[in-house]
Amino acid sequence: VKMHVEGLGSGEVEIRNHPTGSMGTRKVHYSENLLISRDDFAALSPGICVRLKELGNVDVIKASAGVVECKLSNSQDVGRELRKIQWVDAEDFIEGEMWELQPPFTGDAPNEDSLRKTVLAVEKSAESIEVGEVVQLERMGFFRLDSKKPKMVFIRTD
Repeated sequence: VKMHVEGLGSGEVEIRNHPTGSMGTRKVHYSENLLISRDDFAALSPGICVRLKELGNVDVIKASAGVVECKLSNSQDVGRELRKIQWVDAEDFIEGEMWELQPPFTGDAPNEDSLRKTVLAVEKSAESIEVGEVVQLERMGFFRLDSKKPKMVFIRTD
């Protein structure tokens, strides 16, 4: 889902690879135009304040028709309990897919939902992931990179 953040500008932010900070960091580009998950979009409504991970707080102005409009919040209070939103720069991402494998049969009947594919917008820093490497997709689980071309395909391992 597209999110426009008035006043955010563009730049680069350093993000920890793991909450403990002991697994290094990566640099991620951002702009006023971001992409967020459908789940996060469903929880947004005008008038609330949310935190964009590692960028700051934003006030939601509009959240309808698959588009969110926000502005940087005057409140940068990090002590507040705010919904945290994972984002990807809408102008600087890689298209990918997340595959979740389910049992091929339900009882004796074939399971037509045995392969669930979800389209992903992946941050550019993922280009350094090697095929076969297992990584954590934040808030989704652990996945093995199966291929990079024609798009990145991550297969759930947990």
